This record gives sequence, structure tokens and C-alpha cells, in this order.
Amino acid sequence: MDGYGVVTVSKDSQDGIAVSFPYDPKLVAKVKTIEGRKWHKEEKYWSFLNTDETLKKILKAFEDEEIHLDPVLKINIPTHAIAKHPEQSEETPKQSQNERLVQTFSAHDFDDFRRELVSRKYSYKTVKSYVYYNKDFLTFANKQPSKINDNDIKDYLLYLAEEREYNGPQNLDSVLSYTWEQN
Repeated sequence: MDGYGVVTVSKDSQDGIAVSFPYDPKLVAKVKTIEGRKWHKEEKYWSFLNTDETLKKILKAFEDEEIHLDPVLKINIPTHAIAKHPEQSEETPKQSQNERLVQTFSAHDFDDFRRELVSRKYSYKTVKSYVYYNKDFLTFANKQPSKINDNDIKDYLLYLAEEREYNGPQNLDSVLSYTWEQN
């Protein structure tokens, strides 16, 4: 990886795409290759229009960096824009880490998990929250779902507490443990 910091790509308050990272001239140079950027000095992030094309350009610009991609944004990436795993075809060109990551997490289906929660009479907001945090956890873990372990969950909870000032469900550790023990 070229940069020493993690590049975070999420939605901003105006429903655009926000890109933030610890200051690094190399990362600033990369973000400046993307058209339509706007720097927010007070909040210290770059913003872009929220389009699939813009998201693809951002992922391409930072393909050699560690990216934390908000699961809400990945929903908008069309299937044809996601590369296949190398084992699926010998003719597949070399993929960036982020293309493989998007493939992995877009392919993971949370319908069974959502159905289980609904059948247990969880509220709509709780179901939505649990699915969101599980998708975000997968992005953070940067692993195939079958490779998730307890240390990944602990690392994610620490990341939420320290980096994102987490204020979500109090029992998130139990929810994540339950979800990923099933694999």
C-alpha cells in the first residue's frame, strides 16, 4: 500500500460520497485525479456526487490503498462493474484488492439473516441496524465470511469505539458473534 492511512468512503450529510483519510500528499494527489471533487476544510473530507460512475472512479484511484467502504454505497454498484474472482476464470485480468472486496461483500446475502430477525419479532429499525452493522463489519474485516473469527469482531468493536465514536446497539458484540458463528 502506498499510503499509511485508511481511506474511508461513505455517504455525506447531503447524500453525496465522502472520502476521508489522514493527511498524506500521495493520497491527496490521488483524490485530485477525480473530477467533481470538493474539499470541506472544517470537516476535513472530500465530497463527490453520489453516482455509480463516481464510486468506481474513487475505487480505481485508491485501488492500492486500504479502503473502508460504507455498505450503503456498495448496494449501488451494478453487478457488471464487479470483477469475478480469479478462480472463476483463467482469463480474468488481475484485480485490485477493492474489486475483489466489492465482489465478496456484494455477493454475501443477508436475506436469511433478515428473515430470522423478522421471524423473532425484531422491529424494522433493529433489523435494519443489525444488517447495516453486519455489512459494515464485513467491509472492516476484509475477509471471506467463512474466515471470520472472534478477534475480527473484537477489532471491529474497538474500531467503532475509537474511530467512529459508536452509538449503535449495545449488544452488537452478541449480534455479530451469533451471525458469524453460523458460517
